[in-house]
Amino acid sequence: MYGGALYEYQNSFLGYLELEDMGVFTAHGDENKSEAKLRELYEFGQSLK
Repeated sequence: MYGGALYEYQNSFLGYLELEDMGVFTAHGDENKSEAKLRELYEFGQSLK
C-alpha cells in the first residue's frame, strides 16, 4: 500500500538531504491523537536532543 512512498522516502529524499532514517510513526483509528501516541511521539522527540 505504501511501498512506493516508503521507497522514495528512504532511497531518494533522505539520500538527497543526507539524513538518517529514524523510522516512521503511524496512527490508526482510536490511536490517532491518543494520549499514548502523543506521549510516544513526545518521548521520541526528547531523545533527539
